[in-house]
Amino acid sequence: MNSDSVYSSLREEIRDIRLVDAHNHLPTEAEWLEQPETFGYARDFTAFLGYARGDLSKAGMPLDALAGPLTAAEKWARIRPYWPYIRYTGPGAVCRRALSMFCGVDDLTDETIPIIGECVQRLWQPGAYRRLFTEQHRIEVIVNTRNVEPVTETYADPFMAPLLYTDFFALTQSRRDIDRLEAASGQAVYSLQTFLRALDTVIEQGITQRGWVGIKWHKIPYLRPADYGAQDARAAEERLVRILRMPARGGHGWDTPAGVDEMRPFQDYIQHHLVQQAIESHLVDLFLQYPRARFDLLHGSFPYSGELGALTQLFANVYINMSWMEVVSPEAAKRYLSEWLTSIPSNKVFAFGGDQKSPFLVCASAEIVRDNLAEALAAKVVRGEISREHALDLARWYLHDNAWNHFQLGKRWANKRQGIER
Repeated sequence: MNSDSVYSSLREEIRDIRLVDAHNHLPTEAEWLEQPETFGYARDFTAFLGYARGDLSKAGMPLDALAGPLTAAEKWARIRPYWPYIRYTGPGAVCRRALSMFCGVDDLTDETIPIIGECVQRLWQPGAYRRLFTEQHRIEVIVNTRNVEPVTETYADPFMAPLLYTDFFALTQSRRDIDRLEAASGQAVYSLQTFLRALDTVIEQGITQRGWVGIKWHKIPYLRPADYGAQDARAAEERLVRILRMPARGGHGWDTPAGVDEMRPFQDYIQHHLVQQAIESHLVDLFLQYPRARFDLLHGSFPYSGELGALTQLFANVYINMSWMEVVSPEAAKRYLSEWLTSIPSNKVFAFGGDQKSPFLVCASAEIVRDNLAEALAAKVVRGEISREHALDLARWYLHDNAWNHFQLGKRWANKRQGIER
């Protein structure tokens, strides 16, 4: 059995599988069309950079090099000295793949910059999401977290199944944060119990009226260890009262935040509460304490992907979300995809999640993941580890069914967007 022929046939069949994008940060199409600058876009070649911006800075480009009203030529002049160093990193590869797919060029050069600019203008048109996601790249739904406020006004639409950031409530540090919850819930907050009641109202309305499908933990693990202690209502209430005694809305210092460490008992309490509502190794206690809650760990827990594989084998409620792995470490993404195909139950891995703010890069990531999965499956078929007839089942589970079932998208998203034109 020839590996190349098996890969080619599998890749062709995988092309037709509709994808569930298990993690992203896209604006709505209207926001993308009407206010791209709000989301860090410009209608020029930089729309294809994505995480390559970060790699350019790591390669030595000044952090503010692209700040201010610059022309495309001026931006390229500042990027050009550093681009060769990141061309073949994960972000550089996704950028080049998107350029090839949409603009017919495969690199950033003096000659291609104006070509890409013209291409962007053609692509940036109403109906782009339907053409890009639904028609061209067969992405059925994107599990999405918008990076703008009010996050509570994020609704399911024909393309997006929204998540809620826990930070907007668990990271309460000032009266401004309390005011945000009161506005979202329509309820006054003056104690821990009223805070929880308002929070539950927001979540219930989000699920029943807006089509929310899950909760994402975001900033807190970057600010403090993710070992959430046992719930201590008294300590949590004390920290909340500290906030409630700050000046009310509009008063001097009303938005001055309390320290993250000081608020830790409150954060722990709210995070536990959110897990109850949702019914790396630091999280093991939560996996044990809440066996009916489902946890998907983002980015394959890179660089701790081996540990994640072990946790997924141990806990029935832990799932692997491979979003962004093909960007952050292309080789690790391939290696662990191959390993997990035959070491983890086949309903516990979500192979694709773009984790991008650009629709062009989401589509490029989708095709890279399709490549990687076809390559991994073909190698195992040739070695006799997987039968050819079952390889496509695995691909369908990894690319669509597992995330669809995990987020209950048939019930929580599909029903909410019925009647909306795609």
